[in-house]
Amino acid sequence: MTLYDNLLENLQSFVSDSRKKSLELRKLSEASIGYLHQFCNLPEAELILNLRRNETFLQPVFYACNKGIERYIPACLSIIQLLVMMDALPISSYKSVFQIFVAVCNINSDFQIKVLQILPLICSKNTNLVRGDTLKTAIRASFFLTKSKNATISNAAAATLRQIFTSVFDCVSAQQSFEDDEAYSNDALSIFKDICLLVDGQKPVFLSIDYLPQTFGLELLESILDNHKRIFEWFPFQDAIRVNLLPLITASLATMASFPIILRVARVLTILFRQQSALLIVDFEVILSFLNHILDSDETQWKKALFLEVFRVVFSNDSFLRDTYQTFDYAPGRKSVISDLITTFSRVINEKPSIMGVGSGVIYFQAPEEHSRYNDDQLSVSMDKITGSYTGKKGESHIGITRMTIPRVPCLEQLDKQEPPLIPDTYIPFLAMCCLVLINDRIHCSLQVVTNKFGYLEASKLIKETDNANAQIKSLSPGDVELIRVFKTLISANWTAFLASFSTFLSAALSFELLVLSVNSYTKFTVICSVLGLDTPRDALLTTLCNKALPSSLIANNVPHYSSSNSNISGRLSTSTVFSVEGLKEAATTIAGMASYDSSHEDKHRSFKIHEVIFLKTLATICRVCGTLLGSSWKLIFEACDKAEIIFGRMPSSKSLSTSSMSQAPTSTSRYYYESKDGAGVIEMEILAYRRELSSAITSTKEYASDAYMSFLETLLDSLTNSSVDTAVQPTPTRPQRGKNGPPGSGHQRNTSKSLITGIKFLRRSSETLYSFHILESVCNSNVERFFNEDDEKSGWTKISSTLSSIFKGPTVAAELKIQAAKTLAYVLVELSTRISTTKIALNVEFQRRFLASLYSLQPTELTKDSEASLTKTTDYEISWIGVEAMSSVLETNGQRINHGWHYIFETLSFTCLNAVNLFGTEKGARLIWLSFSCLQLICTDFLDSLSMKNYCYLLETLPQYCRQSIDVNVALTGVGLFWNVSDTLKNLFKGDDFAEIYSNREEIMGLASSESDVVLPEVLWLILLIRLADLCENSWSGVQHGAAQILFRIFSSHRLTLGVIAWASVNNLVILRLIDSPVFAALEEESDTAETESKAQTVALVLSGISEVYAKNMSVLRHSDNFISVWRKVMSFINKHHQNKLNTVYMSAYKSLKIIAVALSQLKVDEASDSFAQTVQIFYDTWKAMGSVSFYERENSTILQEALTLFVEALLNLITILPLSMADTKLIIHELKSALVYTKSPSYSLDVDFLSPLQQVSVRVVQALLETKRWDSFIISFMADLISEAFSEQKLSKSEHPTLICISKLFFNSLPSDAQNSIEELIEKRVLAKVLSSLLLPMRCKYRCPKASRINSEEKPLWISATRTFLDIVELIMQRRNLLDDEKSAELFELSVKGMLYCIHPDDSYSFEWSLSEVYEDFDLEMLQRLNSLWSPLLHASCLSKHIPTYMSTIVSGSMFYQYQETGSIQIKTMMNSELGSLLAMDLPPSTESLIPNRREQIAVCCLKVLHKLCYHEHGEIADLAKQTIEKRICCTLKKFIANQEIRGSMPFVNCQDLELRMLFDCVDNQWNLYSNVIRKLFRLAYVVSQRTRMQNEVTGRIGGMLVQDTFV
Repeated sequence: MTLYDNLLENLQSFVSDSRKKSLELRKLSEASIGYLHQFCNLPEAELILNLRRNETFLQPVFYACNKGIERYIPACLSIIQLLVMMDALPISSYKSVFQIFVAVCNINSDFQIKVLQILPLICSKNTNLVRGDTLKTAIRASFFLTKSKNATISNAAAATLRQIFTSVFDCVSAQQSFEDDEAYSNDALSIFKDICLLVDGQKPVFLSIDYLPQTFGLELLESILDNHKRIFEWFPFQDAIRVNLLPLITASLATMASFPIILRVARVLTILFRQQSALLIVDFEVILSFLNHILDSDETQWKKALFLEVFRVVFSNDSFLRDTYQTFDYAPGRKSVISDLITTFSRVINEKPSIMGVGSGVIYFQAPEEHSRYNDDQLSVSMDKITGSYTGKKGESHIGITRMTIPRVPCLEQLDKQEPPLIPDTYIPFLAMCCLVLINDRIHCSLQVVTNKFGYLEASKLIKETDNANAQIKSLSPGDVELIRVFKTLISANWTAFLASFSTFLSAALSFELLVLSVNSYTKFTVICSVLGLDTPRDALLTTLCNKALPSSLIANNVPHYSSSNSNISGRLSTSTVFSVEGLKEAATTIAGMASYDSSHEDKHRSFKIHEVIFLKTLATICRVCGTLLGSSWKLIFEACDKAEIIFGRMPSSKSLSTSSMSQAPTSTSRYYYESKDGAGVIEMEILAYRRELSSAITSTKEYASDAYMSFLETLLDSLTNSSVDTAVQPTPTRPQRGKNGPPGSGHQRNTSKSLITGIKFLRRSSETLYSFHILESVCNSNVERFFNEDDEKSGWTKISSTLSSIFKGPTVAAELKIQAAKTLAYVLVELSTRISTTKIALNVEFQRRFLASLYSLQPTELTKDSEASLTKTTDYEISWIGVEAMSSVLETNGQRINHGWHYIFETLSFTCLNAVNLFGTEKGARLIWLSFSCLQLICTDFLDSLSMKNYCYLLETLPQYCRQSIDVNVALTGVGLFWNVSDTLKNLFKGDDFAEIYSNREEIMGLASSESDVVLPEVLWLILLIRLADLCENSWSGVQHGAAQILFRIFSSHRLTLGVIAWASVNNLVILRLIDSPVFAALEEESDTAETESKAQTVALVLSGISEVYAKNMSVLRHSDNFISVWRKVMSFINKHHQNKLNTVYMSAYKSLKIIAVALSQLKVDEASDSFAQTVQIFYDTWKAMGSVSFYERENSTILQEALTLFVEALLNLITILPLSMADTKLIIHELKSALVYTKSPSYSLDVDFLSPLQQVSVRVVQALLETKRWDSFIISFMADLISEAFSEQKLSKSEHPTLICISKLFFNSLPSDAQNSIEELIEKRVLAKVLSSLLLPMRCKYRCPKASRINSEEKPLWISATRTFLDIVELIMQRRNLLDDEKSAELFELSVKGMLYCIHPDDSYSFEWSLSEVYEDFDLEMLQRLNSLWSPLLHASCLSKHIPTYMSTIVSGSMFYQYQETGSIQIKTMMNSELGSLLAMDLPPSTESLIPNRREQIAVCCLKVLHKLCYHEHGEIADLAKQTIEKRICCTLKKFIANQEIRGSMPFVNCQDLELRMLFDCVDNQWNLYSNVIRKLFRLAYVVSQRTRMQNEVTGRIGGMLVQDTFV
């Protein structure tokens, strides 16, 4: 319904119902209806506009509501609601509407609900219009409903009232200033003041409300303040807070208010602190003092928790701490607010240590995987954001502080509670700690801005300058300077409270997450003190942390003779023995120690607890972050780290780690896990984290100043030296003397040094000093630049080297320490070597000699007299290993810069290879050989350019030693490969392309190399290298022989272009002929098929292929030598001899060699052809023939691989181009080629149905090459025909023998017509083409039985189609040259053509097989048949063809059959043609019920019948007569079968094929009776009579009758 209809309906109800009872209401209603009728035809929008302007329209509503007529009030409220929803309520009526709401609410509760639906709509749609008295009336109406006894109505009214207030302040917040809409702003301000007055129990000024619940009023104030921060920055609202709200809060705090009131006051106060601290900080002094008093008094737990939660929220504000401290504590004459709060927080934390489990040493894990979530520096949660699980139920008591002791819902959030919640005792100190952590975080974040910008060291210097009030620091802004001074003052005044609080809290029983968060805050506080330059607080913090990481109980249980004189009463090291500080620091440290110590929980185990390892990691983190600022505190840190590493080494495995010392076990319902098996893995992870942190701290020493670095280094080296003395030899420790660079001595410092040394001495054993070496390595690694760029007094290199030398050379030093000292020296030397290549000053000869001599000293070239002891031998082996390993690293990093002292390296390598096994045994010796060989490998790959000629002699003497040793196979084989690198380098040193002279004497060459002179020609060194390789080919174990042969011939192949005739002559004399004549390669044992024989065979194969490569690639050079022919015969004989071997590896290499040389011979230039070249080719051809003879005819007990045959034919292919072929040669080649192609003994074949095998590919190329000579085409094409016949023979097709020769036959199908055309006369004369046609008839006869193509060539036509097409092309080609045919050849060709027609007509298979085919290619056969018939049809009268005419006729008749019977087979017309026609008629054919098998080749049947009929009209009478007889017999046979079967068929219809056959025969007879005899007429009449007798009236019967009538007329 429309607005008009709704209003009209409601008003008409007023008129009809008030007709007798209320005339005034009726009168007003009729007036309103009349007014409404004026807009009946107008749009609704115009109606709404007019209604908003006319308040009199609502007079009936106002009248009914004001009179309290109850039955009309629902309709009145509906009208108002409708107008409000449509925005049609007049603005001037708002106040009246609110007044009638108040009036109707007193009548019925249903009306109250309706009012609550309408009232929010009005206020939300027109908030800015509801102001002044109207606003007061709306608030009064809502407030009236809050007093309803119906809880639903009361709550809804309260929400409505809150909504009205919120909407008012929202509108004011939209203004830019208070003055934009001052009237409305004053309304909001008046509401705020009145709420404060109502909460305080006073009478409001603006609102017409006499009472407002305190809780509700405070909630309204909280909502207004929290959501409208901006308007309370305006002065009128600030003044309202000062005048109205702050006194209210102060009064509420002073009174004994209930929990709901105090809770809401605290929430309001939290908002004020968080939002208005910058503007009202001075006004907060009284409140802050009062809150501090509450925390410091004996108030109830819930009040303390409530206000501590307030401070937890407040201190998360960045500006509150700064503004408050700067306003009060930092200002002269003002009260110290923040300091008092910090002191109060500290007192709360230290008040009841027992409830926190202080000293218990317990850590709680919520879940085993919790450690991984808190293992990173960046935590996802801060301490003040942790949510608990405590619900206040009984039985939830828990020792310590975990999530189980933290309320699930904070007190500030428990608005639904009327009674104060139950607060755990440990929740109070937890909140106090949260406040301190937040203060610490705020300071750290502020200082981090400076440290991130300038770095810790520079920032510390700048902060130190701020102590001078008159200093001008340009790098810092005045605001930053003032902020630093404020925070420095704050820390200086309150660090003891922080230290005591941290110490107590870290000693409590905490959950793991709380422990991590606490130590992170502790780290921040220590960094703050260091950056601010507060040495005393920093040292006190580090002392406390060391005492917690290494408690006295742990030290005492790990030191058997630990003296109690160095401990104070709490079990911690006395700070007076560590630091020289004033009494304040001593007192603070003592307080921290006492707070963290509990004698009732004395720890008796020998291992670390989790929290102790975490404290160690924290100590390392502090060193990493601000190590440059620690100063003298490094002494304490070194002591703690050394002791910790000793204890770590004695800790048991993770499965047996000590667990918690708590006496009581957790309850079964607890979700927390103590330090049990889950904590063991956490300890190991924390130890790793500690070591990572400590490593980072040590690495950062490269950034230290020189004085700090030397102090650090001297302390470390003194500790290392005194810890390395064998306790069995020198059990009493002595105090080392400090260097001249040490700090000035004093009484307490001397005592400290003595305590440090003796403490470590009592703790450490010889095997437990390794970590100091690691630290030294890290220091040296980090400070390499100091050793090269600074004086020795500043770098400390002399002190480091002398210290390490004294340790690993000391006779009384334990073996473990000797080994570790050697490792450290090697490590440092390797690191120094990396700087040799980058230094700007060139290293002199003496430095390189001393450097390599130092490495050589680490390698014991001989054992001492007492080396028989197992321990000493093991130690010497370890040191030897370290020395060789260091040598490898030095060569790898700096070998290219070493110019002198190489003899040290080669002597070490040679000695190790020859003596390591004898000295240290097989296993250790093999390891040393492997390691030393890596050095040799580096030299041969990277540093050959640095060697002199004499050093090459050392190298060529050392390298074969590693190749011949059999301890490490990989070393030997890799060593052979290094000859390649050496050869390549030496060859590049040649001055010319050829040698100066021919070298033929091996002893002379070796004598040149052994001379003392350093001048050795590179060509001599290169020949020595080749001789060494040749020796390895003969006189080493099989694997090395194989590798040496490979490298030797690879060298020849690589450098062949740079060698002249003299160089090749030298190579032939010293290497090639030696290998050919070597007895090692002359005879190979074939009887034994052992692994040694196979390996030797591979070497022989390599030599074969290598020599062939040499002569193939260098034939043009080698041919110019005088004795080339004799050497050539030796080479060919060498190849032929090994070809006869039965091992595949050997004879395959011989075949490959044959092919390689053939290719080389074929590529020689024409102008180089000469008599010697012809002789060279002939020798090669003789070898080829000999190899062919052996391959196919003399191998009785072995077979040849197809790959070998392929290589054999490939050699022939290259030979054809250069060899003048005679007829005998051609026949021999064709014979050998065919033998290779049809060779069936080979065990390896490639698929050759769809693709040519490699052998067939190269054979095709040979055929093509032979055809290109155009000399012996008849032999070649005959060879092709033989292959086709072989491929489609019955033996091949039935047994599927390999090779199938199918693919090569397809290739010949395509090429035969073109190949035959080039020499057609010769081919016809020699009857080669007849042979080709006979071979093609084989696949035509096989037809569908021919091998099918694979899926790869599925689209390819069948083989017989290609064969048929080729057959027809050749027949046509011959017919074009018919004049060349005599009678005999013509008859032979006609006979072959008739056979071709026969194979086109039907396949050599049964019809049932044909039916299983998806495609029979009838169209193709029809085309071929027609083309063949068209070729011979004009020539059938020739006398030479008469002998084959009956066969031709029989073939055509056989193709004219349309069907056959299942059992009897096809009708044999050929047999019937020998009988007389009369006898045929006299034959009595029995009826048959057999099923017909239709012929799928109906087109061919029709074509053959037409051909037969056409022949009846042939121009030659003999042919026509024979055709007539043939077709008569064909018709007689069909009619006889028809007549015989009609008796049993009855009225059954004809089969399609039978019907088609009859129709075709009728067409042949119809209108042509003169061609046929009376026998045919008689059969037709008989057929007609039989059809009539069986009452079969159909088209066939009618057709026969018509034909008989026509014959009568004829």
